Amino acid sequence: MATAYGLDCPLYHGCTMSQTESPSVAVDGRSIRRIREQKQLTQLYVAKVVGVTTDTVSRWENRRYPSMRRDNAVKLAEALDVDLTDIVTAEEDSPVPCAAPRPISHRWVLLFLLFVIASGAAWWFLSTEDVMVGMHAQRTVPHNAAPGSRVLVRLDVSVEQPLTGAIIKEVLPRGVRLVNAVPAVSSWNSEEGVARWMMRKPQNRIGISYLVDLSADLEPATQVVISGELIVHAQNQRSSAVIDSMAPMTVVRRHWVDDNGDGVIDDLEILNVSDWLDGSEEMHREWDQIEAIWEAGGYAWDLDTSRFVPVLSENAAPSKK
Repeated sequence: MATAYGLDCPLYHGCTMSQTESPSVAVDGRSIRRIREQKQLTQLYVAKVVGVTTDTVSRWENRRYPSMRRDNAVKLAEALDVDLTDIVTAEEDSPVPCAAPRPISHRWVLLFLLFVIASGAAWWFLSTEDVMVGMHAQRTVPHNAAPGSRVLVRLDVSVEQPLTGAIIKEVLPRGVRLVNAVPAVSSWNSEEGVARWMMRKPQNRIGISYLVDLSADLEPATQVVISGELIVHAQNQRSSAVIDSMAPMTVVRRHWVDDNGDGVIDDLEILNVSDWLDGSEEMHREWDQIEAIWEAGGYAWDLDTSRFVPVLSENAAPSKK
């Protein structure tokens, strides 16, 4: 804590905050590499988030660049999803001491501190409001999810402000494995079940569809809860929001498109997912199977293939195929 007579006090004449703040920081390359490999992140992913080349990331990790700009260190910590202190060893530059300090009265010190606190609070409130207005992230999951089956999860993000970058992170619980995503994930940690999508200057509306396999060992009536976070950069500000789900998935022997659980995929249910299953071969295969069940009028669980198969209903329309 600075005192009225201390050399480090920024309130003396001739001494400013810029003189005591280091523009660069020393980083621990071994820690950067260890954390990146533990989280199964590529150097390319880290480079894109920070805004540098993969060669620069390699030089940081190999201590060929023992220091970096402070703003890059903050971005690097965000890319690795750790605190800045986990990768920084010490400040590269030593503070410049103030010259010929001249003490001032405690009254002015108190008034100055109160002004700084009030200004900082007002700035934080206004800047937070600017970034967060109109920012919304929603996850749509099926009500039913059979053990051993494959289901679709949908993410929809909307932000009113233009973004310079965004990271969408999803954390899958045990017994749930990522199979395919459109757009493709930027990184996937299979041990921790963490998927990340990193986007530079994304559109104000972002849609992500991904398929997951549920373990056959999941007990009936188990609720499958997926958590996630949206991190955005806008107007030189960093902000985040929790990705909400309407409701958790419940493990029950029903097809995930059969929303009301009546053993039939009806017209409304298939229309609800028709726009989401596109963009990859895996998505197209899943759509073909759903369409076949819809045309047949019913479905049943096949023990040999561990999948739902069409069952012809008396009320089913003649097949168009």
